[in-house]
Amino acid sequence: PTGVMLKGEVTAASTEQFGPLIGGQIPDLGAVEVEFEARGQKGEWSIPNAIADITHLRGFSLKVSGEANDLLRDPRFDTTFALRVPDPKGTAALSGASLPWLPAISADGHIQGSRKQARLKGRIDLGSTRLETDLDADLTGPRPHLSGTISTPLLQLSEFSSPEVSPNAASDGPADPGTVQPALLAEQARYFSDQPLGFEHLHDADIDLEIIADRIEGGAIRTERLELTVDVDNGRLKASHKALKYEDGTISSLLEVDNTVDLPRVTFKGRANNIPLGALYANFSAKRRPLEGLLSFDVDVAGLGHSPHALLATA
Repeated sequence: PTGVMLKGEVTAASTEQFGPLIGGQIPDLGAVEVEFEARGQKGEWSIPNAIADITHLRGFSLKVSGEANDLLRDPRFDTTFALRVPDPKGTAALSGASLPWLPAISADGHIQGSRKQARLKGRIDLGSTRLETDLDADLTGPRPHLSGTISTPLLQLSEFSSPEVSPNAASDGPADPGTVQPALLAEQARYFSDQPLGFEHLHDADIDLEIIADRIEGGAIRTERLELTVDVDNGRLKASHKALKYEDGTISSLLEVDNTVDLPRVTFKGRANNIPLGALYANFSAKRRPLEGLLSFDVDVAGLGHSPHALLATA
C-alpha cells in the first residue's frame, strides 16, 4: 500500500474534557463535535478535511473547517471559522470574567499560514458596528509580530456602555443615594484602584496596527474619520491619531507607555481646538442647557506606577 486513510469522529459533552490534553483548564463552552480525515503517505501526514463544532445553551457557537498539510515537516493550514456570541456577558462569566459593556458578537473569517506566519481576513460584528480585519502575524522573531488594519464605516459607541453606569447618568440635581451614588462610587473606585494594569503583557507581542473609523456616533457624539495607529515594541506602547473633527473643532491625542524600566511610565498628551461647549456638555448630562462658547486646551501629563492609583498619585 502507498498510503493510509483515516476517518474519525470525536464528541464530548463539554470543552472542559479537552483541558488535560493541553495541560491546563478550559471553561465549559459547550458540547463538541469533530469530524476529520487524515492521510499518511511516504512518511508525511495531512488532514484534507476537518470540521469542528462547539455549541452552548447560552447561544455561543463556534464552527471551524479546513485542512492542514505537511504535518511532520512544515505544517501549513487553511481554515475558515464562524463565531456567534449573542450573550457575551453570560459567556464571559463561564470563565469568571466580566464583560458587561460588550454587545453581541458575530465573526466570520479565513485564516491561513504555517509555524512561521499566519494571515487573518474577516469580519467582526459588535452589535451594529461592523469591523473588517486584515491582519498578518510573523512568528519568526523573539516575539510574535502582529500588523495590519482594522476598519469600520461606523463605530457605534452607545453599544459599548456598561448598563451599571450610563453615559448620561449624571444630572444637575441632588443624587439619589439609593441609585446614582453606588454607580458613581463604583466608577470612581476604578480610577483609584490599586489593581495592576497588566503592563507586562506589552512584552508578549509586537504590534503595528492601523484602526480606521469613517464615522463615530454615540449619545450626542458625532465625529468623522478616526485614524488611530497602535505600535507596541518590546514593552513600549505608542497610540496616536490624526486630528479628529468634532463639530467645528478638532481633537488630537498621544498615549505612550514605557514598561522597559522598573516603574512603568505613562504619558498622555492631548490638544483640542474650538470645541463647542454646548455639544460637549450634552455628552455628560441628560438635561440640555444652552451653553455658548468654544473650548481649547493642551494637556501633557505623565505618571509612574503599575496601577491607576499610582499613576494618578504621581501625575
